[in-house]
Amino acid sequence: QGDVQGMNPIVKKIFFLASRLFGRGQEAYEKEYDRIAPTYDAAVTRPLLAAITKRAIAASHIRHGSVCLDLGCGTGDATVQMLAKTGKNGRVYACDLSREMLSKAMMRLSSYRNVSFDHADMVTFLAAFADESVDWIGSFWALEYADHAAVLREVRRALRPGGTFCAALN
Repeated sequence: QGDVQGMNPIVKKIFFLASRLFGRGQEAYEKEYDRIAPTYDAAVTRPLLAAITKRAIAASHIRHGSVCLDLGCGTGDATVQMLAKTGKNGRVYACDLSREMLSKAMMRLSSYRNVSFDHADMVTFLAAFADESVDWIGSFWALEYADHAAVLREVRRALRPGGTFCAALN
């Protein structure tokens, strides 16, 4: 919990949100992110998180034609960047717990034909992919809302030999 007295009001709000969500089930996360979806991209923290995501994906080994997964895609920020690296012959599959966040991502990426979205938790989403069928898997600012051990087991199973998993956590 820590002392938030004297903190920037926006940082206080983030700590408050995190404390409300910590340890709660996926339904609570879904409900909260459905609620904040309309203003999510305008949050003061978004430029910083987006910059970190952009650098990580830019430095990745995603190649044209790659099959990529975006776990917890939110409004599609990382998904767009993955699509830019996979090119027209690649494919990006994205999931999120929040229908409202997915809706924003689908609107944002409506011109792309090589992307699919799924309303699912990370483990269920990953389980739908065959063994060693994916080149690159990313999760940016969302893995903390999932069962880490179960996600990592599924990531290991779904990745092709030499594949990459990249995650950024709050």
